[in-house]
Amino acid sequence: EGYDGTFEFVRVQYGSANLSFTRRGGGEWAHDFPRADREIIAVLNEVTNMRPRPDGHRVLTMDDPEIFSFPVLYVVEIGFWRPSESEVAALSAYLEKGGFLIVDDFRGGQLPNLYRIMNQVAPGLEVLEVPDDHPVFDSFFRIEEPRSLPTHPVYGRMQPVYLGLFEDNDPTGRLMAIFNYDN
Repeated sequence: EGYDGTFEFVRVQYGSANLSFTRRGGGEWAHDFPRADREIIAVLNEVTNMRPRPDGHRVLTMDDPEIFSFPVLYVVEIGFWRPSESEVAALSAYLEKGGFLIVDDFRGGQLPNLYRIMNQVAPGLEVLEVPDDHPVFDSFFRIEEPRSLPTHPVYGRMQPVYLGLFEDNDPTGRLMAIFNYDN
């Protein structure tokens, strides 16, 4: 079924270097899948005017040409992702064309892998801290202190950290990707 213009939540599936870790038949990419995907659609439908498709969640690989039909991609547990050349090229083209990437739910010790991937995807761009007053924290609700948001109780008292990839390395410019990890 083709893209019809309504919002769909797109989760990126990837191969894993950590073969001992699987969730419901998938790797790290499947963390909280499909429950979280259904819940985000329900929340968006309830609190926004977006009117996403009720069944509007799908899983695609990064190098699937369909990714270019969707404005936002979601990747989870990036610490073990080792993207292929085709995945790197596709993500680079996706971001250059205006797509937005959300990377969520990884630990600070996995930052070297994030930096390695982003250096391949966007050479010359740095992963920078997202300022607390950035418009991304004022897009729907104003989040006054983003770093004070609670983390999941299973993980203990970790502080969320928000990093971003900005066009031209300008934190006041276009945010191309946001990375949320617990420190």
